[in-house]
Amino acid sequence: MKDNNVQTSHDYLPLHLYLFCSHLTCKFVIATAERRVSIPTVKDSLLEKRNQTLLCFLENQKAYFYASEWAKTTLPGQRFFQRFATRIKIFGPRYLLSALIHYVTIAFPKLGRIKVRSKTFWGKNVTIELRAAEAFRLLFGGAPGAEPEVRLTYFLLRTLTDRDVFYDVGANIGYYSMLAAEIGAEVHAFEPVPSTFSILKANLEEYGSRVFSTNSALCETDGVITIYLPPDWYLTSTIIEETLERIGTTLTVPALQLDTYVESLNHRPPTIIKIDVEGAESLVLAGGKSVIENFRPIVVIEVCPGQRGKELSVPAAEFLLQRGYRMHRLDAEGIPQAISDPASDYIPRLEGEFENLVFLHHSTKSNMV
Repeated sequence: MKDNNVQTSHDYLPLHLYLFCSHLTCKFVIATAERRVSIPTVKDSLLEKRNQTLLCFLENQKAYFYASEWAKTTLPGQRFFQRFATRIKIFGPRYLLSALIHYVTIAFPKLGRIKVRSKTFWGKNVTIELRAAEAFRLLFGGAPGAEPEVRLTYFLLRTLTDRDVFYDVGANIGYYSMLAAEIGAEVHAFEPVPSTFSILKANLEEYGSRVFSTNSALCETDGVITIYLPPDWYLTSTIIEETLERIGTTLTVPALQLDTYVESLNHRPPTIIKIDVEGAESLVLAGGKSVIENFRPIVVIEVCPGQRGKELSVPAAEFLLQRGYRMHRLDAEGIPQAISDPASDYIPRLEGEFENLVFLHHSTKSNMV
């Protein structure tokens, strides 16, 4: 006789389903929460690693000054040996290997164009040409060593979030594109030189669908343009012929307006644009007038001092200033500091080979810390 009071496993089925669904719901909530905090954690980790690299860099700068003074006293009148002794004192045995690679690739340019694997300061593999790799990895810990690049790296680490759309115009091998993608931003990288673009595409491949790479120059018109390359450095190119002392090669490459890319090709508009196109910055901006005026992204421009800056960089700066932007320099920690001087006075007086200036629209509320 069946006991009606005895409960079978079937009687517990609704409870089992409820507990199972609750378990899945909890896992989903926890996973979502972890995903939401993962980007700041990545940024914090990157910033800490960049801090370590920057501190090393700044210490090297200070040490370089003192070592240089020591070398001048020890080896008076011997400039080559002064420089060599100074760098040995700073970088130690690493400089010997770096110098060997440097001079071999100068003597044999084709050897310098061999693609090798290096690492960024956050530990990701990066493909780079041998002649650039020797300083990138051996001396500067997986980051560009020039001081303006250090400050720009800091700025992007402080500013970019996973909600941003980062346009890298003149992306080269993709260092800044990789950094932005690592943080979680959507990235659009533009590089017109086919050989350099192949390196860029390989470096961005692992970041998947949130990265778009385009083998085209951004310019003031759609169509094709001539691009000029120097004979000894194929990772640098320009559409402004006058910026090169010697021309080694000319290429015909596709050209695209920023407005066309966003409005006609239906890409998300940028929140941050970095433009480094060897003097053609004003042409990029002219082709993106509608995007600049309607979406007011943060704009970072590489500018040059002296007469070249007066002729090429000042027009780009004034294009933005006339549209409600304000010009800023980056301090040692990558924090924008407002510049009150007119662009026509400030830019030509800059020291060094180049500088990165940040332009913020007066309505911009940035997330910089």
